[in-house]
Amino acid sequence: MALWRSVRVARGQTFWFVVLLVAAAVFLAFRFYASLEESIQVGDIQSFADCVKAGNPVQESYPAQCTTQDGRSFAEDIGNVFEKADRIRVSSPTPNQVVSSPLTIEGSARGSWYFEATFPVKLLDADGHVIVSGAAKAEGNWMTKDFVPFRLRLQFDMPATAKGILVFERDNPSGLPQNDDKLEMPVQFVKTGGRVSYGFLTGRVTVSPICPVEKAGVPCDPSPSTYTSREVIVYQSDGTTEVARMHFDTEGRYQFQLTPGKYVLATPQGVGKASRDLPKPVIIAAGQTVELNFTIDTGIR
Repeated sequence: MALWRSVRVARGQTFWFVVLLVAAAVFLAFRFYASLEESIQVGDIQSFADCVKAGNPVQESYPAQCTTQDGRSFAEDIGNVFEKADRIRVSSPTPNQVVSSPLTIEGSARGSWYFEATFPVKLLDADGHVIVSGAAKAEGNWMTKDFVPFRLRLQFDMPATAKGILVFERDNPSGLPQNDDKLEMPVQFVKTGGRVSYGFLTGRVTVSPICPVEKAGVPCDPSPSTYTSREVIVYQSDGTTEVARMHFDTEGRYQFQLTPGKYVLATPQGVGKASRDLPKPVIIAAGQTVELNFTIDTGIR
């Protein structure tokens, strides 16, 4: 009888040992395949869009930066906006903004970019086909070396592609290749009947005064650091729960991509940082852009 009990105990111990061994093997196999799948996914990331889609963190910089788990960094494509900033500046739309028809385009360009107060603008689909073209018109005297505001309104049919490019060409009546120049800026399209799960909050800040006493003929323009050293913040509708913050770009522009809902736009407190125009509540709708411009008083007197 005692022998039978000892055999039963031995068998019971063997059974639980086998169960634990199998469980450990399954766990290790799961971890192995999970790590293998993760490494494959990380290796497949080759662009900013891939990085964001994989759930990696995005830095609130301009342009936005996304960093993978293995330390690689991808910057959002904003075209050659920075390279052409000393010749032409587009205030609306901003790079990668969701656009629809009619599209109002605004900005400023140096007088040398125009000819007879106009220059050509084209909207291309992702395959490089021209969707629509038009002429941006100067809203002021274009016979100058300074920046002159321009405006253009385009009406078009939605293309088959989800992305496109806005091309701002320097008017070149000479036809000489050495006089050609252009700014290219990526945009996104809203599909009729499609689902867009986000909207944009964008705008520009004016920082002033820059000099204690402004004198005629003495330049007193803000430097790029005047803008980039300052921040703008988005809170939830309670005005206290922070959603996102970012520094302005070198021209004082900002853009947030937000899910639909109610928010509050604000600036940090402090002399030279806060805006008397803010905080201000905003409502973001899917596929729509809300533009909010404001001023920051530097406190210089």
